[in-house]
Amino acid sequence: MSALLRGLRHYTDRITAVVTVTDNGGSSGRLRNDFAIVPPGDIRNCLTALADVDPLLIEAFQYRFSEGEFRGHCFGNLFIAILTRIVGASRDRSASSTGSCG
Repeated sequence: MSALLRGLRHYTDRITAVVTVTDNGGSSGRLRNDFAIVPPGDIRNCLTALADVDPLLIEAFQYRFSEGEFRGHCFGNLFIAILTRIVGASRDRSASSTGSCG
């Protein structure tokens, strides 16, 4: 999917994509299991394919740690997991304070 999106960028800046999240190995699988989130790897790859930013940011998002506790994790996967937790926690607080859900 990310290769297709990267190619489409050359023809239009109005792209909508439904990203299937089939990546469940390595970093994505660990984050899915540890934090009960959608595996972020495929989303990360599609975001970087569509991003119109400095190549250094793309490289950082795709950077995979090779040692320590983060070994095997991509920075972008960790970043998406953090945002998911923050946004999810924010929605949970809003729903509980207003009595609404979802």
